[in-house]
Amino acid sequence: MCLSQNIDKTYVIYSGNAFAPFEYLDEKTNTYVGLDMNHLAAIAED
Repeated sequence: MCLSQNIDKTYVIYSGNAFAPFEYLDEKTNTYVGLDMNHLAAIAED
């Protein structure tokens, strides 16, 4: 049996942005990018 609930989730992430390619600040877009950010985005989709 699968019950589905519409639950809002908030993730608070602390990450150092000095470890490219894992995480770094893209100065052109002013957003954090990298492997860690990709993994966190995939977890948040679930």
